[in-house]
Amino acid sequence: MTTPRGDSYDIVVIGAGLGGLTAAAFLARAGRQVLVIERQEEVGGLAQSLRRGPYRFDSGLYATSFGSVEPSLHTLLNELGVGDRVEWIRCPPPLYSGFFGDERVDVPFGVESYSHALKELFPHESAGIDSFIELTTRLTRELEKPRPKGSAEDLRTASETFETILTYRHATLGEVLDAHLSDARLKALIGANWPNLALPPSRLSYVAWSGMTTIRVEDGQYYCAGGFHNLAEALAAAVEMHGGEIMRGTEVTGITLRDGSVAGVTLGDQEVRAEAVVSNGDLLSTYESLVGLEHLPARLVRQLRKLHPSLSAFTVYTATTLDLARTGLGHVTFAYPSWNLDESYAGSFAGEPTSMMIAIPSLTDRSLSPPGHHVLMATALVAADARQWSEDEETVTAEILDRLDRIMPGFSHSLVQAETSTPQTVELRTGNHAGAMYGWANSPDQVAARRPANDAPIDGLYLAGHWTQPGSGSIAVIFSGLRAAQLALGERAEHLGASV
Repeated sequence: MTTPRGDSYDIVVIGAGLGGLTAAAFLARAGRQVLVIERQEEVGGLAQSLRRGPYRFDSGLYATSFGSVEPSLHTLLNELGVGDRVEWIRCPPPLYSGFFGDERVDVPFGVESYSHALKELFPHESAGIDSFIELTTRLTRELEKPRPKGSAEDLRTASETFETILTYRHATLGEVLDAHLSDARLKALIGANWPNLALPPSRLSYVAWSGMTTIRVEDGQYYCAGGFHNLAEALAAAVEMHGGEIMRGTEVTGITLRDGSVAGVTLGDQEVRAEAVVSNGDLLSTYESLVGLEHLPARLVRQLRKLHPSLSAFTVYTATTLDLARTGLGHVTFAYPSWNLDESYAGSFAGEPTSMMIAIPSLTDRSLSPPGHHVLMATALVAADARQWSEDEETVTAEILDRLDRIMPGFSHSLVQAETSTPQTVELRTGNHAGAMYGWANSPDQVAARRPANDAPIDGLYLAGHWTQPGSGSIAVIFSGLRAAQLALGERAEHLGASV
């Protein structure tokens, strides 16, 4: 185990995921002495990339938007002085393709194109399509506004400023779709991108889905050239550029408390003193293993017992010589056995690869594979405890490859590389209990303010990542790091921060 350069810091950040790196970079930029401790050799968490010969695979993050709240991702990187280290490529159309059994539908980006495509397929639903898009856009615009500061006047006006959010904060996407539309296939097509948040429309927070989807419908989605590890490495460079320190391959074994306040962290038998700690790790591990539940308020312990994690994932990373450009598929495709998304989710919960997200980033960025080759990641959302994955790995892989063959005939015969990742792999790579891909499940009772707050009920402890506010998704996680940094600096987090 390596040792830190010093034995005392202003702030220690546990975990170098995107949230932890963002927090550390802004704290270092503010002049704080910052130490980041990451148990893996690579930073980034789910934004890591895998290098296999001439191929580069993203481990879990396949596309992003720039966010709809200022500071946007562009602004954040520029403020940190590393904007020139990251190149963004707009993913080619369609926004996504949906396979329902053997039926395929392509969904474009651009509000007018999106609306036109839906109406062309379902002309009898034109009025409902308009009203649904208008509502979703209005809600997203509210998510972009600064939150009330808590004064009497602010609280009086909040109900008007955030009327749509307040009205739909308990709603699922399915409930809102049912209120505007009647055609089951149209509702399935609109909600087909649910694997981005790991719950089907009948269970998924409408607010969380709106924030993520509206921005991508309006502007498309983007890929980090060379792989998303470059985004993580840019944030790591910002930490070190501003005087921070990063320890890789080192595990924190405890958070030290004195008189109920943070006093530092332990690395085995070594103590590193710190005035504050930002944890970007799994929240249950942070509280149960590093802090100890006996130091927490009873109400928080009760809340933790009620929260449940998101689905995990089984991924097959492949390289192929098949000409995937000729398929007409875009960067991301979603595949289901039928138009019934609840049945697909039930299969996922039982450990079957029935809800699948297919990413082909080499269609966007040709640097990821040699000429004439493509990289493709097929991710099936599954419950971590549904199967004995070490025993069933080959069976599940074969089922996924069979589905890919039906979507892209000849795919399995053109393979030159195939590697799998199970829920246990996700847990080992990220430390997330149950191999959760998105922290807590994105149901209406577990998003935004219903997630645990970024300031823990222990003086000097702050939280970042998808287990805390504002929620799941690359931009939300980065915002969580910014929030944690602002709180640690004694500042106020200014925005609601959509779960996008």
